[in-house]
Amino acid sequence: MMSYKRDMAKITKFSHYLALEIKNAGFKNPSRFAIAANISIATISRVNQKQMPDVFTLRKMAAVLGKPLEELMVAAGYLKEEEMAG
Repeated sequence: MMSYKRDMAKITKFSHYLALEIKNAGFKNPSRFAIAANISIATISRVNQKQMPDVFTLRKMAAVLGKPLEELMVAAGYLKEEEMAG
């Protein structure tokens, strides 16, 4: 049960991170971001409904946001900050 709560907290944190980064990148809404990233709008909805995107999707998101993939991987909980290269 604790693991589930911890996972949900991690996903919620990433969802908020992504929403802020989408806004900071100048997209009027998540749908426009999804189109620019060549991912489905449903993928964005799944992130908001507590499903973590895979690394392939994170790579597309990072490219459109102008962020290093590692930053999104840390935000998503796939990497720890100290594991980032450089």
